[in-house]
Amino acid sequence: MKKLASMLVLFGLILAACGGNSQTAATVDGTVITVDDVDSLIASDESVVDKPTFAQFLGAAIQLEILFAAAEENYGIVVSDEDGAAEADAIYEENAIDQTREEFLDQAGISEALFLELARQQVVDAEIRLVLEDSLEPSESDLEQARMQAELNLAEVCVSHILVDTEEEALGILVRLDEGDDFGELAIELSTDTGSGANGGDLGCSSPNGYVDPFAEATMTAEIDEPTDPVESQFGFHVILVNDRTEADPADLPSDDELAAQIVPILITGEVDSWFNEAVAVAVVVVEEEYGTWSAGPPPGVTPPA
Repeated sequence: MKKLASMLVLFGLILAACGGNSQTAATVDGTVITVDDVDSLIASDESVVDKPTFAQFLGAAIQLEILFAAAEENYGIVVSDEDGAAEADAIYEENAIDQTREEFLDQAGISEALFLELARQQVVDAEIRLVLEDSLEPSESDLEQARMQAELNLAEVCVSHILVDTEEEALGILVRLDEGDDFGELAIELSTDTGSGANGGDLGCSSPNGYVDPFAEATMTAEIDEPTDPVESQFGFHVILVNDRTEADPADLPSDDELAAQIVPILITGEVDSWFNEAVAVAVVVVEEEYGTWSAGPPPGVTPPA
């Protein structure tokens, strides 16, 4: 299990001793989060907690409260303590290897209370995804993009290139090629990609999917053994020479149903992320000044006090 937050080094920024403190640390739409609530999430044997660590876990507690309240309001999803505990048991049994529950949590760096909250979070996430599965369908544009990606994955191109900083320089290379200069020698002389440049611009043979989008697309449309017009990427301007290309066999490409099955989980993740970000944005969060300052982000969190 991934840690929600790494424990920070204690820099002498001392808060109150853990435990026994029902003082309000923050409110979320009127719901109180106490110092004790936050302390319970922190896996620490220390009698005191530094301010940055407390702020980090206070931010987590706020986000969990927003999540659970929004899940109930928007989707009617309420995860009981019992359901959360059952999910936590299942996570432990699935992931622990010859470990006691305490050893498992120590290795993960989280407290039992935080483990239970994260388990509730997983139940909420799974239930929202089930709801969205019935309502989200990929568009034709989504399918077309996925088809193109599949074609790139299954293709192979053998490519050389010369990379320069400006389009003017790239056009100058094309002039010199027209005049009979050798592509490999120009790459050695001019390419700012010194790794391939030393090899005459040779990038070898691979799937075009390993290249940035403009470059990959150019390798699939270029005439074999004919240098391309300048292709711009975030690295500069490329003159590309495709020496050989093996395109995907149509029989190996996934069907639209198979593509949709790949796309829908991605759409769901985007929808869940957007939904949660909106819930964070509209939540009324008040953090007591002595514990820090709330920011809805992204990313959301609490900045510790000075």
